[in-house]
Amino acid sequence: MAKKGSIVNGATNPIERPTRTSFQSRSSSIELQKAIVKAVGTSGASLAIWDGVNRKPDYPFVKIGEELTSGTTISKDTTGKTHNLTLHIWSDFPDTSEVKQVGDFLIGLLIDSPLGLDNGFCISSKRLDHVRYTEAANGYSKESRGYLFLDFVVSDSWTTPQ
Repeated sequence: MAKKGSIVNGATNPIERPTRTSFQSRSSSIELQKAIVKAVGTSGASLAIWDGVNRKPDYPFVKIGEELTSGTTISKDTTGKTHNLTLHIWSDFPDTSEVKQVGDFLIGLLIDSPLGLDNGFCISSKRLDHVRYTEAANGYSKESRGYLFLDFVVSDSWTTPQ
């Protein structure tokens, strides 16, 4: 195995990260992701949550997927952002029963229950946009996959509209 940030064929190995400290800034997106990971992790469910930076976890698992974020004015005193977030649910079962159960569990956990954010952010509103369940055949195995499309409006108590 190559060392972290090692040179492979004259180039930095694209799978490894260079040895450096990551850029740090206050982010509603990061605080939302942390809250989701914490909620799943403390739920007691045998469900891994993955953001793609380590080796793929055991099934079933949830991958934090694509996000579309836009700015919004929540009130005359509050600004924030709308986060349209996709969670990918993976199961090695050939039918969709497990991904549907995980999907319903996540909706209850993230949409129907309180979800606290840190660092001056709070959720103003949240909703399930829609869910899509599908087969995920890759030629070697048949798996099931689900997509949760969730909308979170996050207010920022540290900034005010201009």
